[in-house]
Amino acid sequence: MFVDLDQFKVVDDTLGHRGGDDLLVAVAERLLHCMRPAGTVARIGGDEFVIITPDTSTVQEAVAVATRVADCLRTPVSVNGTATLTSASIGIVIAERGQDPEHAIANADLVSCAGSSLE
Repeated sequence: MFVDLDQFKVVDDTLGHRGGDDLLVAVAERLLHCMRPAGTVARIGGDEFVIITPDTSTVQEAVAVATRVADCLRTPVSVNGTATLTSASIGIVIAERGQDPEHAIANADLVSCAGSSLE
């Protein structure tokens, strides 16, 4: 899954780079908290994260994980004493064994950009 925080630039501009960094740390902690033990969460840059769930093999399972991720991000985060709401666009790709990881991530990014935000 490719997770791209919605409206992060607004948060960064409003609360400053330190506030943006604090939000990224809080989001990373939430993503880790809502994952299964076999899952991996990685920040790949800016406000973009990749989630790998090797025990997920169907679209339905992946959508359930993505929904859980979106739910984890719905609760406001306190940044510099300001309650900050965040949401994310989440792209899902079921990669085949042996598929180039960069290609799978690029495809998931394309899906997230296509407006797949789980609301």
